[in-house]
Amino acid sequence: MDKTKLSESDICDKFIRPAMEQAGWNGAIKLLRELGLVEGRAPKLFISAKVADAAGQKARYIHNRGLDDQHYQQLVVGYLRKYKQAKRTDFDELLTSKLAAVLTPEQKANKVKNLLQAMKRAKIIDCEGPRSAAVWFLSKSAKKLD
Repeated sequence: MDKTKLSESDICDKFIRPAMEQAGWNGAIKLLRELGLVEGRAPKLFISAKVADAAGQKARYIHNRGLDDQHYQQLVVGYLRKYKQAKRTDFDELLTSKLAAVLTPEQKANKVKNLLQAMKRAKIIDCEGPRSAAVWFLSKSAKKLD
């Protein structure tokens, strides 16, 4: 069987899920993590980088895992440099489709919220107005870096 031709779903169906069922759900997850075969949180597990590499699924792995926060922060800063200000809905539109595929819509919304709050605490961005209508912009300290 040529595993490089299998999709991520096929790999999960043929190898990962059977191992999970055979060992019992929690025991299997622990074992599969220890072996470096899966990542993520149950029930949204996905193949590890090692398995993705062996199966020719590297791009899909990155899509499932998502990128680091610094990448998303750069997108926010780039947006604000270009357009000077944004509403939360603008950031949702900018980021949601780029977040890890294994996240639920609620988890994606929380990720965007947490990212913006972390950037605000780091004095990279700031906002004015009530939560529902807040307008976000680059902080004065971030503008000095230009």
